[in-house]
Formats: sequence, C-alpha cells, structure tokens
Amino acid sequence: MTNKLAFFFLAITILFSACRKDIDITDSSMSGVIVSTNLIGNISDEYNNPVEGALVRVKSNTTLTDENGNFTFSNIQMEEDGALLTATKVGFFEAFDRVRAKANQTAYTRVQLLDRAIIGSFPAGAAQDVTFDGAMVKFQSNGFIDENGADYTGTVNVAAHWIDPTSNVLDQQMPGDLRAIDLENEAAALQSYGMVAVDLIADNGSDVQLKEGITAEISFPIPTELSNSAPATIPLWSFDEEQGLWVEEGTASKVGNMYVGNVAHFSFWNCDAPFPLVEMDGQIVDENGDPIDQALVCISFADGNGYSAGGY
Repeated sequence: MTNKLAFFFLAITILFSACRKDIDITDSSMSGVIVSTNLIGNISDEYNNPVEGALVRVKSNTTLTDENGNFTFSNIQMEEDGALLTATKVGFFEAFDRVRAKANQTAYTRVQLLDRAIIGSFPAGAAQDVTFDGAMVKFQSNGFIDENGADYTGTVNVAAHWIDPTSNVLDQQMPGDLRAIDLENEAAALQSYGMVAVDLIADNGSDVQLKEGITAEISFPIPTELSNSAPATIPLWSFDEEQGLWVEEGTASKVGNMYVGNVAHFSFWNCDAPFPLVEMDGQIVDENGDPIDQALVCISFADGNGYSAGGY
C-alpha cells in the first residue's frame, strides 16, 4: 500500500457504524492493468440468508456458491482498477459488483440478491400504473416489444424493487460501485438519492422492453434523511450491464417527496448527484501494526449527509 493509516479499535468502530456504501474509488483513466489474484465472497438474499447455487462470473471464470453462499476464485486474471462480477439465480434480479484487485493478494466482496417477484401484471394494450415500495412506474398503452423487436401484445408482468440509498447494506444491494460516465463522457462518482430495478417479463418468461420513442415515468421516493439536501433537479443514470458502470440519461425533477423522470428502457435506474473521482489507497492495521483483512472501511462527508466511499 502507498500509505499506512493506522486506526485504533474505537476509531474503526465509529467509522464502520457510519458506512453506507462500498465504493472502490479509482481515477478516471481506468488503466486496465491485469493482475493475477484470488477472490472470495458471499452471496445472500436481502434478508441475509445464504443463497446456494448462485452462478458467479468474473470475466471467463464461473463458479457456484455453496450451501453457505460462499464462493472462491483462485489465481484468476482481473483488472486491477475494477473487475465486473455478476451473480445470477432464478427468482432474483441479476446482481453486479465491481471488485478491485491487488497482484497475488485476495480480494473480498459481499453481494445481496434482490427478490424478482412479479408485483404487477397488465395487458400490453392498456396504460397502467404499477406501485412498489413507495415508488411508481407509469406505463403507456401499446408501447412494448418482445425480445426479437416485434410488437408485444400479451400480458406485461412487472418485477420491481426500490433500493434505499440510506440502507447500511446499500453496498451489497446496488449494482456496480457508483462509478459512472456522464453526458460529456467523463468519469464521475455518484451520490444516490434512490434506485429502482425494473424487469418487464412476457407470458413465456422472456424479456419485454419499451418501443423506440416510448417512455415510462418513474417516481422515486426520497428518504427523509436526504430530503434537505435533495436538489430540485438531478441527473438520471441507467446501469450498463456490459461495462458495469452507471451512464447518464436524462434528468428527474423533485415533486414533493419524490423524484420523477422519464426513461426509454428498463434495467436499474438511479437518481444521483455526480462528483469528481478521487483515488485513495491505504492500509488498516491493529494496535500492534498487524494488517486486518476483510474489514469494511468507509469515508463519509463530515456532516453525515450523503455520499460515502469505501471497500473491504
């Protein structure tokens, strides 16, 4: 490590209690340096129950979680500044994480899979509002295509989940690590004011999407803890499942205690304020100077009002 930051146990306890997000901050250059490393982790559901048999993928490497939700990759090639990990299991939304690596060391991560239960169904020919977890999506009639791009006229089944940006397990539930690409194609780090996952599913279980030129309106609830700092308008970001990064697409406006915006496709969507990327490197040791592994370390604004960064 470049710097050594020695924390006494009291300081570590205070720091951990304030953690909200697990974000490995990197610079905007995305060096692409490949290193040989090990990776261990754990996959659970949102109630912290282990998920057995989840398929975990990092680049061309795959494995299944054991009965305790644990998985291991040994001596694999990963990008030093962030390799994309995916985890899938029937009944859950696909999960995405970015894991940083050090050569010949072991990286660690924890991921929670979100329930992909159907929360609403309606005929494709009808306009429909679907509500969930305080959020809402307004769909237009006759605005859908099937996985082959043809008009879809069957039943639209909606699986959706709101992700609380103030949750102390946000780092495990959100896709990626809040690194993003803005409209100017510049790298940014994000402060989230709320995320939603939405999948549209056909009668046969295949994917449904919105037609070109059709949008849906999403309303995101703003947590009380963030309402005072919530700007009147905020960028909207969709999650790019190939890059593992958030991509800026449009804006949302504050309406009462909600952010409201229009989207042209579905995946994960996020209301976020962008900030410049900063890289910080350090080491956590105990009072004897011995390194501590698998410790979650976070950095937060001094006023405790929003964005924090960190990693294991």
